[in-house]
Amino acid sequence: MTQNLRSTLYSDGTEIPTAIGYSSQLYPDVQANISMYGRLYDWYSALHIPVGGSYDPDEEEIQGACPEGWHIPTMEEFNTISSQYNVSELRSNYDWIDGAGNNNSEFNILPAGYYSNGLFYNLKGNSYFITLSETDETRISVPCIHYNCPDILLQQVEKTNAFSIRCVRTRRDH
Repeated sequence: MTQNLRSTLYSDGTEIPTAIGYSSQLYPDVQANISMYGRLYDWYSALHIPVGGSYDPDEEEIQGACPEGWHIPTMEEFNTISSQYNVSELRSNYDWIDGAGNNNSEFNILPAGYYSNGLFYNLKGNSYFITLSETDETRISVPCIHYNCPDILLQQVEKTNAFSIRCVRTRRDH
Protein backbone atom coordinates (compact mmCIF):
# COMPACT_ATOMS: atom_id res chain seq x y z
CA MET A 1 0.00 0.00 0.00
CA THR A 2 1.20 3.48 -0.73
CA GLN A 3 -0.94 5.09 1.94
CA ASN A 4 -1.80 4.58 5.59
CA LEU A 5 -4.93 2.63 6.43
CA ARG A 6 -8.11 4.69 7.07
CA SER A 7 -10.68 1.97 7.73
CA THR A 8 -13.02 1.82 10.71
CA LEU A 9 -14.32 -1.66 9.78
CA TYR A 10 -12.69 -5.06 9.48
CA SER A 11 -13.27 -6.89 6.19
CA ASP A 12 -16.08 -8.89 7.87
CA GLY A 13 -17.95 -5.62 8.55
CA THR A 14 -17.37 -5.46 12.31
CA GLU A 15 -16.14 -2.22 13.82
CA ILE A 16 -12.45 -1.77 14.57
CA PRO A 17 -12.35 -0.84 18.30
CA THR A 18 -9.39 1.56 18.08
CA ALA A 19 -9.23 3.46 14.77
CA ILE A 20 -8.40 7.02 15.80
CA GLY A 21 -8.18 10.25 13.83
CA TYR A 22 -5.40 12.60 14.95
CA SER A 23 -6.64 15.66 16.83
CA SER A 24 -4.78 18.27 18.82
CA GLN A 25 -4.96 21.95 19.61
CA LEU A 26 -2.45 22.67 16.86
CA TYR A 27 -4.10 20.32 14.30
CA PRO A 28 -7.81 20.18 15.25
CA ASP A 29 -9.33 19.17 11.86
CA VAL A 30 -9.80 15.43 12.42
CA GLN A 31 -11.33 14.72 8.99
CA ALA A 32 -8.50 16.52 7.17
CA ASN A 33 -5.97 14.65 9.30
CA ILE A 34 -7.60 11.27 8.50
CA SER A 35 -7.72 12.15 4.81
CA MET A 36 -4.03 13.06 4.77
CA TYR A 37 -2.48 10.67 7.33
CA GLY A 38 -4.92 7.81 7.79
CA ARG A 39 -6.03 6.54 11.19
CA LEU A 40 -4.02 5.33 14.17
CA TYR A 41 -4.60 1.81 15.53
CA ASP A 42 -3.51 -0.01 18.65
CA TRP A 43 -1.79 -3.37 18.15
CA TYR A 44 -4.80 -5.41 19.28
CA SER A 45 -7.18 -3.66 16.89
CA ALA A 46 -4.62 -3.88 14.09
CA LEU A 47 -4.39 -7.66 14.50
CA HIS A 48 -8.13 -8.11 15.24
CA ILE A 49 -7.54 -9.79 18.59
CA PRO A 50 -8.93 -8.97 22.05
CA VAL A 51 -6.96 -6.67 24.35
CA GLY A 52 -4.49 -8.81 26.25
CA GLY A 53 -4.64 -11.54 23.61
CA SER A 54 -1.84 -12.70 21.38
CA TYR A 55 -1.45 -14.24 17.96
CA ASP A 56 0.17 -17.44 16.73
CA PRO A 57 3.72 -16.44 15.72
CA ASP A 58 3.80 -19.39 13.29
CA GLU A 59 1.02 -17.71 11.31
CA GLU A 60 2.98 -15.73 8.72
CA GLU A 61 0.25 -13.47 7.39
CA ILE A 62 -2.36 -11.89 9.62
CA GLN A 63 -5.00 -9.85 7.82
CA GLY A 64 -6.17 -7.98 10.92
CA ALA A 65 -7.51 -4.53 10.00
CA CYS A 66 -6.17 -4.78 6.44
CA PRO A 67 -8.55 -5.30 3.51
CA GLU A 68 -8.96 -8.67 1.75
CA GLY A 69 -5.75 -9.69 0.01
CA TRP A 70 -3.52 -7.66 2.37
CA HIS A 71 -1.96 -8.27 5.80
CA ILE A 72 -0.12 -6.63 8.72
CA PRO A 73 3.61 -6.71 7.90
CA THR A 74 6.21 -8.61 9.83
CA MET A 75 9.32 -6.68 10.82
CA GLU A 76 11.19 -8.63 8.14
CA GLU A 77 8.75 -7.45 5.46
CA PHE A 78 9.08 -3.84 6.60
CA ASN A 79 12.88 -4.20 6.63
CA THR A 80 12.84 -5.63 3.09
CA ILE A 81 10.98 -2.58 1.83
CA SER A 82 13.03 -0.09 3.81
CA SER A 83 16.40 -1.67 2.95
CA GLN A 84 15.90 -0.88 -0.74
CA TYR A 85 15.81 2.90 -0.20
CA ASN A 86 17.23 5.56 2.08
CA VAL A 87 14.84 7.34 4.45
CA SER A 88 14.45 10.41 2.21
CA GLU A 89 13.35 8.17 -0.65
CA LEU A 90 10.71 6.52 1.56
CA ARG A 91 9.32 9.78 2.95
CA SER A 92 6.69 11.81 1.10
CA ASN A 93 7.90 15.01 -0.51
CA TYR A 94 5.49 17.11 1.58
CA ASP A 95 4.29 17.68 5.15
CA TRP A 96 7.55 16.87 6.98
CA ILE A 97 8.86 19.56 9.34
CA ASP A 98 12.26 19.46 7.64
CA GLY A 99 10.99 18.96 4.06
CA ALA A 100 13.64 16.28 3.49
CA GLY A 101 11.56 13.62 1.72
CA ASN A 102 11.56 12.99 -2.03
CA ASN A 103 9.37 9.84 -2.29
CA ASN A 104 11.57 8.25 -4.97
CA SER A 105 10.37 4.87 -3.63
CA GLU A 106 6.69 5.82 -4.08
CA PHE A 107 6.15 4.37 -0.58
CA ASN A 108 5.02 7.86 0.49
CA ILE A 109 5.59 7.75 4.24
CA LEU A 110 3.73 10.63 5.88
CA PRO A 111 4.50 11.99 9.38
CA ALA A 112 1.29 10.74 11.03
CA GLY A 113 2.52 10.80 14.64
CA TYR A 114 1.04 8.49 17.29
CA TYR A 115 -1.48 8.30 20.15
CA SER A 116 -0.72 7.39 23.78
CA ASN A 117 -2.73 7.71 27.00
CA GLY A 118 -5.26 10.16 25.59
CA LEU A 119 -2.76 12.42 23.81
CA PHE A 120 -1.51 12.76 20.23
CA TYR A 121 2.17 13.29 19.43
CA ASN A 122 4.50 14.18 16.55
CA LEU A 123 2.14 14.94 13.64
CA LYS A 124 4.29 16.33 10.80
CA GLY A 125 7.41 15.16 12.63
CA ASN A 126 7.52 11.36 12.91
CA SER A 127 5.89 8.26 11.52
CA TYR A 128 5.45 4.89 13.26
CA PHE A 129 4.14 1.62 11.82
CA ILE A 130 2.59 -1.44 13.43
CA THR A 131 4.23 -4.77 12.67
CA LEU A 132 3.77 -8.22 14.18
CA SER A 133 6.91 -7.81 16.32
CA GLU A 134 6.07 -8.40 19.98
CA THR A 135 8.70 -7.51 22.59
CA ASP A 136 6.78 -9.01 25.51
CA GLU A 137 3.18 -9.33 26.77
CA THR A 138 2.57 -5.56 26.76
CA ARG A 139 5.08 -4.10 24.26
CA ILE A 140 5.86 -4.21 20.56
CA SER A 141 8.65 -2.96 18.32
CA VAL A 142 7.64 -0.33 15.78
CA PRO A 143 9.77 1.14 13.01
CA CYS A 144 9.97 4.90 13.46
CA ILE A 145 10.92 7.52 10.91
CA HIS A 146 11.94 10.81 12.54
CA TYR A 147 12.07 14.14 10.69
CA ASN A 148 15.66 14.81 11.74
CA CYS A 149 17.18 11.33 11.44
CA PRO A 150 18.57 9.60 8.34
CA ASP A 151 17.85 6.12 9.77
CA ILE A 152 14.77 4.08 10.56
CA LEU A 153 14.76 3.47 14.30
CA LEU A 154 13.05 0.71 16.27
CA GLN A 155 11.14 1.78 19.34
CA GLN A 156 9.69 -0.45 22.05
CA VAL A 157 6.18 0.83 22.80
CA GLU A 158 3.00 -0.20 24.58
CA LYS A 159 0.58 -2.33 22.57
CA THR A 160 -2.23 0.02 23.60
CA ASN A 161 -0.59 3.05 21.92
CA ALA A 162 -1.89 3.75 18.42
CA PHE A 163 0.15 3.97 15.21
CA SER A 164 -0.25 3.90 11.45
CA ILE A 165 -0.80 0.69 9.52
CA ARG A 166 0.77 0.10 6.14
CA CYS A 167 -0.63 -3.18 4.78
CA VAL A 168 1.36 -5.58 2.60
CA ARG A 169 -0.14 -7.56 -0.28
CA THR A 170 -0.69 -11.21 0.67
CA ARG A 171 1.18 -13.80 -1.39
CA ARG A 172 -1.19 -15.95 -3.38
CA ASP A 173 0.94 -19.11 -3.35
CA HIS A 174 -0.49 -20.56 -0.13
